Amino acid sequence: MSAGDTHAAIQCYERAIALAPDFAEAHANLGMLLDQEGRSAEAERHYRRSISLNPGYGETFMNLGVLLFGQKRFQEAEAAYRRALELTPGNAAAWSNLGALKAYTKQEQEAEQCYRRALTINPDDRKASFNLGCLLLRQGRYEEGWQCFEARDWYARLEKMIPCPRWHGEPLSGRALLIGLEAGHGDMIQFCRYAGILKAQGLQGSRSSATRP
Repeated sequence: MSAGDTHAAIQCYERAIALAPDFAEAHANLGMLLDQEGRSAEAERHYRRSISLNPGYGETFMNLGVLLFGQKRFQEAEAAYRRALELTPGNAAAWSNLGALKAYTKQEQEAEQCYRRALTINPDDRKASFNLGCLLLRQGRYEEGWQCFEARDWYARLEKMIPCPRWHGEPLSGRALLIGLEAGHGDMIQFCRYAGILKAQGLQGSRSSATRP
């Protein structure tokens, strides 16, 4: 599993369970791998079997919550997350996941509280920070929202493909700027209007291209 060989890992866990049917950790790990493979019904069965064998392991409840949330079984997912937090109240990921569920179901005040609780526990939790940023931006709370949104670190992928430094707001006079698509077409449509403002600041030359949908 650590080496990324999911198929072999599944076979190993299945063999372990065949030898020791009450091996709770093997059921939990197999459930996680099956969920990643899209085999959600089997994954849920192994999660619940693991919980029946070891009801005190919060991580399994959290992973079950993720599966249930993905199926939009929100009440069951929330119950699983809350049980995980009862067992491991310092689990930042579980607080962040509960926040995502609350945000999805339009309970934004509760979502913000969950995200901030996660960040109090682990200030370096990128997912919680990014999710909080999305929530704040939707509410028009831009200053803190943009700061939190930077946790996404999507630039790393672009930096591998584009051999030029990232622009951090320094003067543009006499320089060229490459503007690329980052998150999606909605963001591109929203912010391309600022290209003219950048050009007016003294950018060298201009090029544009278009693709058909």
